[in-house]
Amino acid sequence: MASYLVKPTAKSGIAGLAKTVKRLFDELFYRVNGANIEAGHLYLNSAQLVGKTADPSSPSTGMVYFNSTAKQFRGYTGSDWIILGSLDGWLTTTLSATRTGNHTFTLPADVTSYVGKGTRVRYTDTTVKYGVVFSASFGAGVTTITLFTNTDYTMVANPTVLAFSNEMSPTGYPGWFNYDCTPSGWSGTPTQTISRFSVKGSTLFLTLSVTGTSNATTAILYSPNTMLPSSDIIQSIGYAINNGAVLTAVTQMIARNNNTTIDFYTDMASAAWTNSGTKRVDTTLAVQF
Repeated sequence: MASYLVKPTAKSGIAGLAKTVKRLFDELFYRVNGANIEAGHLYLNSAQLVGKTADPSSPSTGMVYFNSTAKQFRGYTGSDWIILGSLDGWLTTTLSATRTGNHTFTLPADVTSYVGKGTRVRYTDTTVKYGVVFSASFGAGVTTITLFTNTDYTMVANPTVLAFSNEMSPTGYPGWFNYDCTPSGWSGTPTQTISRFSVKGSTLFLTLSVTGTSNATTAILYSPNTMLPSSDIIQSIGYAINNGAVLTAVTQMIARNNNTTIDFYTDMASAAWTNSGTKRVDTTLAVQF
């Protein structure tokens, strides 16, 4: 393609400059690597991005470049640089995270446009670990991210190689997490045969099975984080044993709104448990958070 030096003269003036620029764009329309330009869009059969050794210091939203040091294509979201071109469903951020708890950390930018309830998280903390977002909020220049509490992965140090995904099952994501439902109403340490949760969007799914010796007329388990179903959810338990006997009548469970408490009763009239003998509850629950 021809090269043009756009240099107006006293004779050509603005009119001459305009003609030269028009001629340049006319040729671009037909000859830039077989490109097509229409409605403000440039379509290329092939193109090469200019390489840089570090992120540009004054980027604009939507900027894309090739980082020649990390050998990565990167794009600017308006708040942070993300690594492009992943085939595993994860979006890796270049922001540095600061651990604030076993399941909480902060980022020095607003990432709430793509990180929110139910976002999957992958990070390195000696080993690769996973989590799912309970809440994300921005204030005072940082985004605070709280993950659902679980016993499979604990954040010990500042997480590195941090990646997010809003896909259902990005590569490696476990789907279900174990947690301690902290049983109350049993003596000693009752057996948590199953105490797991999964998150899809803003819905929390629980699968629970706890058995042991009763020492109270109550039976309480807890969700990993606060439930927000708008009002208490009342439903049947599924399977229950009271004082060693299987309950054949319909039993009751109440998931408390704006709380982590899940109460269990021996019938739908909220009857109490026997404070001795074997006590067991098995249930599943889907609730908004």
